[in-house]
Amino acid sequence: MIFPLAKPLPSSIMQKPSGCVQRPEVFSRDIPPCRVWQANGFLFCRTMVFAGRRKNKLPNRANCAILNQIYGFVRKNDRPAGRGLEVMALQMRLKGLSTHYIDLPGEKTPVLFLHGWGARLELYQPVFDLLQQRGYRVAAFDMPGVGQTEEPTAPLTLADYVAFTLDFCRALGLEKVILMAHSHGGRIALTMLSDPTCPVAVEKAVLIDAAGVRLPASPSAKLRQTGYKLFKRLGTGKFTAPLFGDLYEEMRDRRASADYKAASPVMRATMNNVLIDLRDKMPAVKVPVLLIYGENDTATPVEHGKLMESLIPGAGLAVIRGAGHFSYADNWPQFSAVLKAFL
Repeated sequence: MIFPLAKPLPSSIMQKPSGCVQRPEVFSRDIPPCRVWQANGFLFCRTMVFAGRRKNKLPNRANCAILNQIYGFVRKNDRPAGRGLEVMALQMRLKGLSTHYIDLPGEKTPVLFLHGWGARLELYQPVFDLLQQRGYRVAAFDMPGVGQTEEPTAPLTLADYVAFTLDFCRALGLEKVILMAHSHGGRIALTMLSDPTCPVAVEKAVLIDAAGVRLPASPSAKLRQTGYKLFKRLGTGKFTAPLFGDLYEEMRDRRASADYKAASPVMRATMNNVLIDLRDKMPAVKVPVLLIYGENDTATPVEHGKLMESLIPGAGLAVIRGAGHFSYADNWPQFSAVLKAFL
């Protein structure tokens, strides 16, 4: 089921502008320089950025994938002139960590935004701008080990992320919010939404390409996992490592995601801690929830969104055409129209 919209979407926003004319502008002062084209009243932005490559030769998706192919579609003159995240960037200490955050002013219900794994706040500026244009206060923070927030000294659990988020809300006096989350932030949001004792009241929620579903492994996947565990023992054993060490490392590199490879040992352990299935918590969610998933998302497939829709009372699913894991960046016109209709 597609989420029922308050008003129909114009057909013009369902596709990229045509007949683009290049303009020498910068989409955001916080996002590296890019080329901007104007067409049909939209600004079409494509940023070409390449992050530093690590030893494994793979770029960190959290640092560059969204920037490597980010599309921002905004109506002409929609952006507040001269406003960037660096103007509102602040620091506080949470759980002993120096934490980078933003608190953008607005008169409407505050929007608490929880970002995805490794995706610093600057990547979501088009979303923040839209919310501010509609009068919402926007509060968000770089999670531990991301952006300008210090990395924890020990691995975190999902409960630690929730506690960190609640401390942030207390520090800013956020008692009632609209909860918005992307990818990994969805796990935190689902945990908060399903807890009847959560001290922060949530009016409604928007989960974008949200994580939280972990399906049982298929028989073939279980067989591969068994083989991997065997090679791990051989590749790390005292007497067998000289023979099997290189083969194990090659197999490990093929299996690991770009996020995992780019993470420090502490954050790798943290990732393992939070990769849990939250389907049992979803029926306890009592507020309206808009689920937005990219049609071509491979990290959190549309099937996960359909499962969430079936388990969360009052949830509705919107599928963003032609979009991947950063659905707002791949198809801003449709994404922004769906979000506006829900808000």
